[in-house]
Amino acid sequence: MKLLFSLLLSGISCTVLAQPVCQIVSQNINQDFCTICSSGPDPALVDGVFTGTLEVYSTYTISASCLSGIYFASNFTISMDKDTDLIFGEDPQVADGTSVSITVMQSPQGGYIHAFGKNYVPVKNNNPDNYDDLAALMSSAANNRAVVPEPQALPVTLVKWQASVAENAVALTWRTAGESSNDFFIVEHSVNGLHFSPLAERSGATDGEATIDYTYRHATPSPGTNFYRLVQYDLDGSATLFPVVSAYFRNDRSATAIYPNPATPGNAIHITADDQSAPVALFTLNGRKIAGLVVGSSTELSLPPDLPPGMYILRIGTHSQRLAVR
Repeated sequence: MKLLFSLLLSGISCTVLAQPVCQIVSQNINQDFCTICSSGPDPALVDGVFTGTLEVYSTYTISASCLSGIYFASNFTISMDKDTDLIFGEDPQVADGTSVSITVMQSPQGGYIHAFGKNYVPVKNNNPDNYDDLAALMSSAANNRAVVPEPQALPVTLVKWQASVAENAVALTWRTAGESSNDFFIVEHSVNGLHFSPLAERSGATDGEATIDYTYRHATPSPGTNFYRLVQYDLDGSATLFPVVSAYFRNDRSATAIYPNPATPGNAIHITADDQSAPVALFTLNGRKIAGLVVGSSTELSLPPDLPPGMYILRIGTHSQRLAVR
């Protein structure tokens, strides 16, 4: 009984201390870091402050434009997969009191991390400029300390902001629980999470404490993942950007099929797609590419004979489907 109680307490502690995780994988390497890590139900990047773990599964560059407006704070961990590199486009800003650690997921160990004008490599044979050196440099009170500004009261209290697919469209809804000097909202759209363009405008309530619901129906979303950003404008012209949300839209008029599913290692899967130039790629769930080709109207993809059983992601153009291997 005492052992069971201890295990229960341990499980509770792990749950309470869980940190947000931002993953860089092959499917999102063309998106901006600030978009990737501020998305989802539990984002690691909130109001310009990154806390938690950055998992890097594909070589990636964090842009200088994103880094100029964010801080790394609290407990910050970088976890590198094998043969991947991480490049900071400019020196990262680290808040005072931050504890930084850098780990590798498996052997052979990860690639280099470029920061502060140097390439830092995994710890091996006491080599200089290694991960431990970079972690110590970023954790040092003498280096690049930044005071994270106190959060300012927002002109709008946003209590809901979501995107969902409904009736061959994407329904965008948001709710405010108080507005001050709110002029209007702009809904922006992107197909890659990096470049956004205005989609719709909704007038604000200016001032008030009442709960207000706003909606917009995007009737022509692109096939695949659609990204949406909400921008709020004050009467004085200043703007506030809220986190990016996304919705996956499947074009019912586009016929894409794979069979057999489940599949068997060493055998071929048959792929049928309307888009005869669509690239096809098979990924593990953590984003590692296994095989690829360009699909014709109907073609085959041979699975490696040593492919371990499990679940995989087959990406056909902008569509993604799960493939079970037994």
